Amino acid sequence: VIPQGTIIQDVETNGTASPYFNLVHLNTPTGPLLTGPGQISAKSPQAIWIINNLLNLGGTKVKSTDFAIDYVFRTTDGSRFNLTSSLTWYNSYKLQNVSTEPFFEYAGEATKLGGGAGTVPKYRTYTILDWKKKGWDAFVGHTFIASVDDTGTGGLTASSPVNVPAYHQFDLGFSYEFKFLNIGHGLDGLKVTVGVNNIFDKAPPLAVNAFSDTNSDVATYGGSIGRMYYINARYSF
Repeated sequence: VIPQGTIIQDVETNGTASPYFNLVHLNTPTGPLLTGPGQISAKSPQAIWIINNLLNLGGTKVKSTDFAIDYVFRTTDGSRFNLTSSLTWYNSYKLQNVSTEPFFEYAGEATKLGGGAGTVPKYRTYTILDWKKKGWDAFVGHTFIASVDDTGTGGLTASSPVNVPAYHQFDLGFSYEFKFLNIGHGLDGLKVTVGVNNIFDKAPPLAVNAFSDTNSDVATYGGSIGRMYYINARYSF
């Protein structure tokens, strides 16, 4: 719902040129509309009726394309390789922050638009190569995020674009299922995994105009932790 103060001020200033002028009636809820600026202040508050129904204050228009591949191949020594890759491509990512503004394109930009875009790379991919053999499992993963332009608030108040470079991150992991040892002793249901995310300790690229509090978009680029080691044990009955 549009704030009543916004409606009154805009209609008082702009009259019939206001996008809200048809929401203000005189004397009754179905009374006549105002015909020019300055008429609200000339009337008693009891004579002003605001019919403020739910309206779209802004809008989002997104056109995107998703691709995925999944390829499995086996070798004569019993190994199984699985290559998977996914890609998201934004053909267009347009936002209208308020109804009186045009739609602005945010694909390929990093912004701090209130309630809006954040970082919207034109495309990003995630690829995993996985190897399995006799209880062993190893994988390497790669994240790629295309470069964007830091335009601060974006939209009408956008700052001059500053390039934010493309981002690469590699992950690595190993696991083993103890049932393949055939030693019993309650270990058959145990699987242990160790790994490291962000092997090369890559920091998120700087976008200081759009993200002045953190200097970068930690949500899009996997957080601010950097390289992270982990170990996981799972037991199945």
